[in-house]
Amino acid sequence: MNKRAAAVRCVFCNSLSHKMDNCNSTFNGRRESLDKGWCFLMDNGRPNFEILAANELRYLAYHYAAYEGAVHDWWEKNTQHYNRKFRLRPVDLSLSKSQLIKELTRRWEGFQPVRDLYQTKPVPTEDDDCPICLECTTTSCEWVHTVSSWKKVEDKLTTECKHSFCKKCWASHTEKNRHYDYQSRGNHHPYIVYMCVSCPMCRHKIAVK
Repeated sequence: MNKRAAAVRCVFCNSLSHKMDNCNSTFNGRRESLDKGWCFLMDNGRPNFEILAANELRYLAYHYAAYEGAVHDWWEKNTQHYNRKFRLRPVDLSLSKSQLIKELTRRWEGFQPVRDLYQTKPVPTEDDDCPICLECTTTSCEWVHTVSSWKKVEDKLTTECKHSFCKKCWASHTEKNRHYDYQSRGNHHPYIVYMCVSCPMCRHKIAVK
């Protein structure tokens, strides 16, 4: 009976009323600060794990250090491909405090290449410049911590004639240069009037709302 009871105790607060996935312990008011700890793998300085209690170390290990190759949000569901790619290797929560500190330190040290990548944000190329203003870039990059990499974000509009402009410039161009035109539709409907704007690069007529 004792062995069975011990097997279902929450590893974070030792309670029999719930499992660790549903732990509602406040850790003596320290849970909020612990929940900011997902990014400790990205800290440039080694985290001071020694100041944490063993159950707090288990909490960090379980929620924020299960992956060796990506900063992972524990509440996201992932495919097996994701788990293999980013090396899902949960920390053994039965380890002693000193062993937990050693393992968390090892994982933090192994994240140095990711921290280096984070410090080197990709620089937009000339090809990304808007051809209208020649200043705004049509792309930018944002850090995606769930895959520990930079993601290219496009802030552009591509016309049907395959030319790209930043959305701000295109909106201004459309507002200033839109005009009515007509298109022949055959004998029954000689023409149809529509609003359009010409592409600044090739003068192709583009219908606008």
